[in-house]
Amino acid sequence: MNKGFMITIAGVLFLGLTGLAQADFVGNKDSKLFFSDDCSYAKMIKKENKVVFKTSAEAVAAGYKASSKCSENPKADKK
Repeated sequence: MNKGFMITIAGVLFLGLTGLAQADFVGNKDSKLFFSDDCSYAKMIKKENKVVFKTSAEAVAAGYKASSKCSENPKADKK
């Protein structure tokens, strides 16, 4: 493997493990519900139970259901 590839992989792992990667939706492993990342309920999910998704379709495909919390101002999927 070349050096550039290894640096890219290390960066992706760092961002994912530290929680700095961009996530538009956040799921709860225990409840199997997902929220937009700006929802106050999403911020209460324990780190060990948090799953991140780029789109709501990705969350649904993973078996998660949209929460009814914060639905008064839902975030639209970015395409």
